[in-house]
Amino acid sequence: MQATSLESALRQFQAEARPRGRAGEPDLAGCLPAYLGDYAGLERVGELAPAHVWEFLLEWAPSALGLEAAEHVALTRRMRAFVDWLAGAAGIETLAGLADRLRALERDLGRCHQLVERFAVAREAEELSRPVTGVSEADEAPVAVLSGGAQRLVDLTRVDYAAAEADYFRVSRVEGQSAFLYTPERRQLGEADLGPVRLPAGAAELLRPDDILKLEVAPAASGWEILDVESVRPGGYE
Repeated sequence: MQATSLESALRQFQAEARPRGRAGEPDLAGCLPAYLGDYAGLERVGELAPAHVWEFLLEWAPSALGLEAAEHVALTRRMRAFVDWLAGAAGIETLAGLADRLRALERDLGRCHQLVERFAVAREAEELSRPVTGVSEADEAPVAVLSGGAQRLVDLTRVDYAAAEADYFRVSRVEGQSAFLYTPERRQLGEADLGPVRLPAGAAELLRPDDILKLEVAPAASGWEILDVESVRPGGYE
């Protein structure tokens, strides 16, 4: 079945599994073909790899569909069922065991959406201000639900804006209400993790090691201050 077209396999899956969702939720058959053909250029079942699944769920779908938290989790659940069906019915060995990781992703997406909400609450409380919409590098489309953004209102005398750094940072560890961040490039150069980076209330409890945050930070008197947050996504799905 590896030579079968992905669209045919998806139609067969829909007919056999008959996955049902609530009204208004994104339908896998309604959006997955656009990613497979128009975006990723995939045609055959045997071409689908785990990296495509992560790209679809963590990059393409949030940007193209503007998913709410519950919709994002629902789409991930349907993709898990399809992947599980492909691994069994189609015998795609590269997808074997991926369903378990997709189940973990459902939980992590819920956590990251909560984290975005914490930034929004902090912004409304004037601890953070000015929303920033994340964009994809390819087409500058909004990153959508995993994006939330803010600019911290900080004492200009305490923050060295000239030394600000903007990058895709990964969480090394969380200590108290602060995080320590790194990038693979910094570690290759032997540089220490960046931190402590002060977090808004409620964020520390939701962050996990290797979560990926696209943000701008600047050194301050007692560590680092977050200037802008553009996107948040769970780590470990690559």
